[in-house]
Amino acid sequence: AIRCEPWFGSQYIEEDIPSSLIESWRNPVEIDGNFHLPRKNEYIPGDFSLRNASIPKSSNDDNPRCIVDEPFIKLWHKMDITFNVPRANAYFLISVKDGCSSLRNSVLTDLFANLLKDELNEVLYQAYVAKLETSLSVVGSNLELKLYGYNDKLAILLSHILAASQSFSPKIDRFEVIKEDLERAYRNTNMKPMSHSTYLRLQFLRQIFWDVNEKLKVLATLTFSDLAAFVPELLSQLHIEGLCHGNLSGDEAINISKIFQNTLSGQTLSVEARHGERVLCIPHGANFIRSVRVKNDLEENSVVEVYFPVEQDIGKDSTRLRAITDLFSNIIEEPCFDQL
Repeated sequence: AIRCEPWFGSQYIEEDIPSSLIESWRNPVEIDGNFHLPRKNEYIPGDFSLRNASIPKSSNDDNPRCIVDEPFIKLWHKMDITFNVPRANAYFLISVKDGCSSLRNSVLTDLFANLLKDELNEVLYQAYVAKLETSLSVVGSNLELKLYGYNDKLAILLSHILAASQSFSPKIDRFEVIKEDLERAYRNTNMKPMSHSTYLRLQFLRQIFWDVNEKLKVLATLTFSDLAAFVPELLSQLHIEGLCHGNLSGDEAINISKIFQNTLSGQTLSVEARHGERVLCIPHGANFIRSVRVKNDLEENSVVEVYFPVEQDIGKDSTRLRAITDLFSNIIEEPCFDQL
């Protein structure tokens, strides 16, 4: 008889499972290979020893040290002598060839990064379970790769990520899914007035800044073959600059640089071809106003964002100026809040 559960009114039937079916489950003729126990998680840490045991705690050298400076990779290192935990942070800025030299390339780079993350999903999840997290994003014309967590298996995870990016070949079914996801992300950009105001300010200040609405139009025209042809070109020339901080020795950091050199086959990207995030200098006394309607017509809130550029000093004076600016900001924050 058809029964009805009381909460949502869903109909269901109860019936006994035939003993013959239970017996076939108990002694199957064939087991589908897709049903298997998860693979061993190779990112579970086993070494929790501290690398700073031989370093005097009175050491006051607080600056990272450049330990690798080669045309292909530049790596900075700072061992932690403060927190004494078996964790590390490894940040890498990977400059690629022509990643945002055009509107079309910018969209293709976004597609590539999202497809690569999709390809690595299972690996990154296993590492995440073992408290070793990863972030991969597009910053200007560069790929930004971050690994942070227990240091023991960090180099192994980095090897797997770089090997996957080197052998990566997009699949058409995943391309369609990721393209749809990216289209949705572009459409949803600037729906909140606060983020919209910041977006408009950066669009005004940055030398290269491709508009998200224009990116949406280009995305609609891109095909799977466009991306397949773009990826080898994107990775053909590279330059890496990185920082290793935490429970990693200098030798371990140097070995991390060798992983890049031994895994990636791209040539060295010339200094001239590397994309620097340039910000326009607003003339003294200039007063620019951008007034744009909110993207969502149902949005009741408005935002005003006021930006005051502070003239940049050179060398150590710039650090002092930044400290004074931060101090000033902290002093006026409370009275400004009270006034508002």
